[in-house]
Amino acid sequence: MEILRLFCPIPSPVVLEEFVGEVGKIIIGLLDW
Repeated sequence: MEILRLFCPIPSPVVLEEFVGEVGKIIIGLLDW
């Protein structure tokens, strides 16, 4: 949440969705690695 607050002071559903998507890709990448 702190990181998200730095990127977007006023979080919007679209920004949250994109942020969660990026984090999901990173987690999946680490698991596959």
